Amino acid sequence: MEKKNNNIMIILVIVVLLIILAGGVYFGYQNFQNQKKLLNAKEEIEKLEKEKEELEEKLSKLEKTEKIETEKPEEVKKENKSAQEKEVCASTLTSSDKIAIKTWKTYKNTVRKYTFKYPEDWKVYKSEKDLVGLEDKNGDIHFHIVSGDQAKGTQVPPYKQINKKEIQVACQKAQRIYFASGNDVIIRTTFEKDNVPYIVMIAYTDIGASLSSDIVEAYDLILKTIEFE
Repeated sequence: MEKKNNNIMIILVIVVLLIILAGGVYFGYQNFQNQKKLLNAKEEIEKLEKEKEELEEKLSKLEKTEKIETEKPEEVKKENKSAQEKEVCASTLTSSDKIAIKTWKTYKNTVRKYTFKYPEDWKVYKSEKDLVGLEDKNGDIHFHIVSGDQAKGTQVPPYKQINKKEIQVACQKAQRIYFASGNDVIIRTTFEKDNVPYIVMIAYTDIGASLSSDIVEAYDLILKTIEFE
């Protein structure tokens, strides 16, 4: 009987030990999982802090760039604007226009930095910084480009305004006005480029609808060929 009781006691001790061991394993496993979660959370926090620092650095660089752009001198801003305009300033010449001006000559104003094409039988009789004058071989057609202070002081004779049209010259908004007094005609186009005023003007005597149409067509083609560097 005593032997039997001893066996029962041994079994109970073993069961208790197994329970204690199982509990230790369970709590050890839970502690391991908690430590793992804590480590993962720490790594995630470090990752987020690193991303925050990178974002703050990018934001700081962006703010510095915007500040520099804001503090740029007006001349630099104008130069940048002019460069951007040049990049997007596409020619308005059509295929037929290019054929029509194929034999035309090119005039270049090295001071105001612009060029334009003109009929091959016209000649340049005035070439200055702010005044360019051309005429046809018979001296019946007079063409001028006036700029700067000279443009501000240029007046149109007391001719009647026939029509007015909004156009573009070298990607700048321009106003083209047709004046007439009897058979005398003046077409005057005004625009500004980099705060410099320009007047492109042609004067002739209308001696027939066909000839007048050819002159107007040549004038409009010249306007299309004006380009700034």
